[in-house]
Parts: sequence; C-alpha cells; structure tokens
Amino acid sequence: MIVGRLSETFALLLREKHVQAATLSADAERAIGRRIAARWAGSIGAIVAVGALGAATVVGEYGGRSGGDSAIKSPIPTPTIGVAVATFPVTGGPEFASATAGLKCGDPAPNPHPAEHDVLFALTQTNAVSPGETIQTPGNMPAVNAHLAQTPGTDLGVVADSGMSLIIERDGVVVGVVPYGAPELGWNAPGGMAASQGQNGAQLVASWIHCPGDDTSTESTLEPGQYDIVGITRVFSTPESVALYQTLGTYRSAYSLDPANLDPQGIYVPGSYDCAQTIDQDSPARACLPDFTPDAKLDETASTITMLYDKKDLREDFSAVLVSEPVTVTIPGTDSLSWMQTYDQESVGVFDSIDAFTCGASAGYFSLASESRDSVYLSLGMATAAAVRNGGDIDATAWALGIPDGSRVELLPGARIVYLQTSTITIPGSKVTTDASTVVASAAISATQPVTTNRFAGPQSLTVKAEPWTMCPGVGDADITWSNYVLLVGQWRITTPDGAVKTVDTAQYLNVY
Repeated sequence: MIVGRLSETFALLLREKHVQAATLSADAERAIGRRIAARWAGSIGAIVAVGALGAATVVGEYGGRSGGDSAIKSPIPTPTIGVAVATFPVTGGPEFASATAGLKCGDPAPNPHPAEHDVLFALTQTNAVSPGETIQTPGNMPAVNAHLAQTPGTDLGVVADSGMSLIIERDGVVVGVVPYGAPELGWNAPGGMAASQGQNGAQLVASWIHCPGDDTSTESTLEPGQYDIVGITRVFSTPESVALYQTLGTYRSAYSLDPANLDPQGIYVPGSYDCAQTIDQDSPARACLPDFTPDAKLDETASTITMLYDKKDLREDFSAVLVSEPVTVTIPGTDSLSWMQTYDQESVGVFDSIDAFTCGASAGYFSLASESRDSVYLSLGMATAAAVRNGGDIDATAWALGIPDGSRVELLPGARIVYLQTSTITIPGSKVTTDASTVVASAAISATQPVTTNRFAGPQSLTVKAEPWTMCPGVGDADITWSNYVLLVGQWRITTPDGAVKTVDTAQYLNVY
C-alpha cells in the first residue's frame, strides 16, 4: 500500500471538504475529486479521489449498512484503486461486544446455531473423565477446544471474531460462563483458503467456573458433575474490522480495543501518554490510531475515527452470533486433582496491610485492596541498589491510574522502603513448595514536594529523599541479595480537582538496578 501518498490524498480530501463546510453541492464535490485526481495523475498514472467523507460508512446498529461497497462512493467516474473510508466510534462498533454481554446465570441457554455465512463453529473435548475419577496430572484434566473454520473453497475476505466464551448449562439453563479467547481481527486466511482458529485447552474445574459478575478471585459454588457446554462467539466482517486488521494485523493484541480495558480516567487522544502506552504494548486504542498510522484521523467532537482500507478484504459486510452444538462434559472438583494440594494462605503468611511489613515478617502472598495497588506508582528511574540503600536525594516520577486529571498527589510521612529476601519454603503439612519473602531491612523515605497529575503529559517528576537503610536484627549485608525485591510501603493522599480527598495504602515494587 502506498501509505505516504494515500495519507496525503486523504489529508487533501479532508482539507478540501472542511474548508467548504458541509454545504457542498454535488458539482462542488465532483470538482474537488477532479482536482485531487489531476494532482496525482502525473505521478502514478491514474489515481482516484478516495471519495467524499459524507459518503463514508458510520458504524451503527446491526444491519445499518447496505454492504461492503457502500463504505464509500467515488464522486467522479474515474478508475478505482480499491481504497475506501471507514468511520466508526472510538468505543468500537457493536460487533466487537462480547456475544455473552447481558447473559446471566438462570437465563435460558442459547439454541445451537453453529454455521452462518460459510463460517463454522464447533467444540471438541479432550481428556474426558468419569465422575469421581482421580486426575493425576494437569495434562489429564478435562478440556474443551473451540474452533472456527470457513467452508473450504469459499472466499470470505477477512473475518473477525469478538472472542469466544463457553456457556455451562444444565437442563437448558445457564449455570456458568467461561471467557475463552481474546478477539481476533482476522482469524481466517484471506483469499478463499480454508482456515481455522482454535482456542485450545480451556481446563474445567467446578470451583473455577463463575457466573457473569461474580468475584472470580473466590471459589464458585458450582458442584462437580455432568454438564452440557456450548461455545458462543460473534463473527463479522465490517469496514471497521477490515481497516483495523489491515493496520494492526493479527500479531498485535486487540486488548485495548475493548473500552473496558482502558483506564476510565485516561486521556486517549493523539499525542497523549495514555496513547503512547497502548502503542508501546502493541495494542493501540482506537482513539490512538492516528499516532500509529497516518491513515487514521480522529474527530474529537464526534468521537469517531476515520481510516482508509483496501476493499479487497471486505467481501461482504455481515455480523452473526454463532453457538456451537453442545458437548457433554464431566466437570471435576478440586478434590479430584491429586496433583493439586490446596492449603490455607495463612499457613505461609500474608502481607495484608502496610503494617504487616515488620522486621523478620515472612509471607508468600500479598493481599492488599486493589485500589491500593492501582492508584499511584512511584518510579526511581535508573537508581542503583547502592544509591538507594546508602540514602540521599533520588530523582523519581509518579504516575496515577484511575485518578482524575489535575489531582494533587502526596506521599505521606511514615513511608518507607522495605527490602525483601526471597527463599523457597515447603508449605506446612504438604510437599508443595512456594516462594516466601522476608523483611530484612528498611529505610524511611519522603517526597520533597507533591505532584499534580497530567494525564496527557504522563508521569510527573519529583525528588524523594531516602534515609540509609537499617538492617533487621540478625541480618548481615552478606545475607542479602540486592535485587528487585524492594518495596515502597506507605500511604498516598489524593486530592481530586473537585476537592475530594482520599488516602490509599501502597506496597509497590520498585525497580532498583
């Protein structure tokens, strides 16, 4: 794709269109098209004005389009280069929503609908077990594989899916849902070749299966036994999905395309730090695409993205929810897993508050509130272990998540750096080993000034002052491996622009080199 020239053509078209406002006559639009075509004719032989933005597809409700070729209408009868324009919301079209959205336990299970538009959806089971059977290894656990395939010999262009899920049902009623497989922008091979996408190895244990909206960090109440399982997904091919596929490919994650995975307080506009983060993670958010490709434009007023795409990959504009035929599976409980020895976390210790980090305290787990972990992050930059343990002023940055732009953030007195030594221990009453961390030294730390969050610019600079470390009784310098096991333990005070004040605990790992 001649990206530079296409982008410049696109920019010319945008500029001409906006200068003349929204009252252009058909003759005026044709004149613009002729000027653009003439401007490029000498350099590439024959070029077509990509089209008027007024004719671009806007993703709306299901069935709101009349077909892939309606994405754009060329204002002049010139030879086409097959490029079209797609316009869609920064939150994405409805096709990207999970096919299980709104589904609850107790709802009737969906009826099988395994094929449509030459796409086939099926489940297969591996490692079937009998009720009460002991499972010796993780590799012997019952599992379900979900597969999408297109009918051999068909040419579907590029087809996306919204992510696969498993619905656990009994007597025709939903009793659990297992999210299973992230969205894929182009799971099939274009050009008419048979292709399939498989999500393999969804291992099934009763206590691991939850209802939508449940706290998945706790064991569910689903009883072991025999259940019917169906797979569900949405498959679709739209101007949006094709444009995203051609820009991002399949090797970049679609994670940030789901608004639920973005920070609700983030500023996702071109040039922002939040956008840079999604791009660095190889998963650009839609509103950040102009920073990723010159073929994307953001309309902040309309909250839409407009992109160029090659129509060759859009054979038909469609969206369909597929439900596989059911498979019957015996789902075991954890007591059937002989290889898995359960134990109480208390037996290996839990750091469950900032006050738990005392000299000699040892634990295998952290259990602080998620708010404490997800609010403010301090970075010491390239500080060395020697610089940190000897004390002094250290250049640092602070970054806040889930906090409104313009909030004031202060590290409260009493904060400290805690040094942990990690070792492998055997869990009491079992043969299972795990890592446990012991507090071996600490030092007071303070910030010389508060910072004000700037979500567009990113982390804000500050200076922190660390006191020399103090070793715990019975611990010598030779006993410590100075590595990344260094924590900031303390409290942040956050004052939002509306004057609301909250204090959050933190026990955050610091990178020390």
